[in-house]
Amino acid sequence: MVVYTSLFGDYDELTEVSEPDLECEYICFTDQINLKSKTWKIIIIKHNNESAYMNRMYKILPHRFLSEYKASLYVDSNIILKKNMSQIIRHYTTLSNISIPKHFMRNCIYEEALFCLRTNKIDKIIYERLINQYYLLNKFPKGYGMGENNIIIRKHNSPEIIEAMEQWWLFYVNIAKRDQLSLMFILWLKNVNFMLMQETSRNKNDYFDYKLHKHLISKSKVKTFLRSASARRDRNLLFKLIGKIMDNCKGYK
Repeated sequence: MVVYTSLFGDYDELTEVSEPDLECEYICFTDQINLKSKTWKIIIIKHNNESAYMNRMYKILPHRFLSEYKASLYVDSNIILKKNMSQIIRHYTTLSNISIPKHFMRNCIYEEALFCLRTNKIDKIIYERLINQYYLLNKFPKGYGMGENNIIIRKHNSPEIIEAMEQWWLFYVNIAKRDQLSLMFILWLKNVNFMLMQETSRNKNDYFDYKLHKHLISKSKVKTFLRSASARRDRNLLFKLIGKIMDNCKGYK
């Protein structure tokens, strides 16, 4: 089993694993030649592409780079790993070939697309293309479910997963540079069974925690705390309340 992350550009800082699982290897793909770690195996990747492109390539296509492992756990570089990674990998790979955390706010890709439009993450042309030429044209159902793709457990060498991931990659590269706008659609289109994990980086569990991306850490400790609490809103009622308030308060986002 392998646990891996990808860190390209100066987007985040790599967090050490507090309790490494002896059944897992920990790998970080990166272009940061001076990056060192006591718990991650650092693999330097030379490239001429944008950092986001490289991150998504390693995130989406583990079968190309990690074929020697039967199962993988991908995490974004801001996810804190706790313990027993082999336990959660083993649990979910017995249930499905791919598992992702349940989204903490939405359960519908149509709603996610509208959110991305309203927050300027995609433009109107891409939005209408997604809705009309892909979702509606293929009769993709609303409320199908929504994952947060910052954690992905896969049997990545499974033929159905390889096919789905290659399609996901093509969709990301050619249609919309937001991977959450395509994964659920691709899994549905290819009839791939999936699991929405209850353990997320947002709630209290034995496996994962969440830290703010580097660019969201403010000089103001209050603003940083509010952002962190909002991001981890499923941990307790106070954080949930802060999250709801901040959803309507653009100044602190």
